[in-house]
Amino acid sequence: MIEDLIKVFVNANILLEKVNLLLPFFKKYLKKEGAITQAPTLYSIYLLKVFDKHIDTLKSIFDAKPIYIIMDKSNNNCAQSVVNTFFTYYLYTKLVFINFLK
Repeated sequence: MIEDLIKVFVNANILLEKVNLLLPFFKKYLKKEGAITQAPTLYSIYLLKVFDKHIDTLKSIFDAKPIYIIMDKSNNNCAQSVVNTFFTYYLYTKLVFINFLK
């Protein structure tokens, strides 16, 4: 459950420190009291496990398969130079980074 909670917080871009504010709620409504620990413990013990599992999943998806990185320089509607970085994998293309040049 703790690893799933960390995944939800990370995917929602919520700092793990917010867990500390939710601890009274968890203690009241979870059957196993004290199952959720404070943020420092989540960082030191569980976050690395979740990250390692995520990296392993990515490796299994992309291992020995072609990935294309496309960089395209263009101008936006304000005539500012922009470099867009795309990753292409099979038929899927995703914009992963936008860099505005000075």
